[in-house]
Amino acid sequence: AVQLKLASGLSQKERVYRVQFISPDGKSSEKLSLLVFARPVNPRVKLSWERSGDAILFRNEGNTNVHLAHGKLCKSGRAACAGVRDRLIYPGTETKMQVPQGATVEFVQRAGSDFKLIRVS
Repeated sequence: AVQLKLASGLSQKERVYRVQFISPDGKSSEKLSLLVFARPVNPRVKLSWERSGDAILFRNEGNTNVHLAHGKLCKSGRAACAGVRDRLIYPGTETKMQVPQGATVEFVQRAGSDFKLIRVS
C-alpha cells in the first residue's frame, strides 16, 4: 500500500507530481511511474478552441488539467470517422490538432469527475 500526503496542502493552482516506484533491491530494470494531480482548492475548467484553416487550437484557460479522450475525426458525417489520440492539456497551455476543412472532431472532455462531450466543426 502506498499513501501520499501533500506537505504544503492544496493551492489555487494545480500541481503535478511524477511518482516512481522501484524494486526494494534497486536492481530491477523495470520501473513503474505515475502522475499524481493535486487539484486546486477551487478547480475551474475553461477550455476554449479556435479553428484556423486545417487546424484547431485547444487552449486551457482554467486552473486544472483537461483530458480530451475517446477522440473521433469525422470527414463526412458520422459514417466516416477515425480515432484520434487523447490529449492532456495542463493549465495555461495549448495543443494544436490538424483537422481538414469540413471535418468535425469530437472528444469526451474530462476534468476531475466531470465529463462533457465536445464537438468542433
